Amino acid sequence: MVPGLTALALPPPCRWSVSVKLLDSDLVAAGGAHAKPLSVWVADGEAELEAAWRLGVESVITNRPRWASGVMARWRRQCERDGPWPQQPGPGG
Repeated sequence: MVPGLTALALPPPCRWSVSVKLLDSDLVAAGGAHAKPLSVWVADGEAELEAAWRLGVESVITNRPRWASGVMARWRRQCERDGPWPQQPGPGG
């Protein structure tokens, strides 16, 4: 906390950040309803990364950035070739 500032003087959070374990379509919709981009952490497996991809989260935090970048590049090529993937509810939705 900066000396002399109160919590009321600080700007509200501009994004939501949640565990990928909590990710579902309702959470993504709630973020969109409040115009707050959603970030998820930690997506280190393909199923977790795919759930985030399909639900359209803003950003993903991973311990395996090279791997995740390669997987998402492959998915982008597939979407360019075959059309977009349908969105599906995540584990909780």
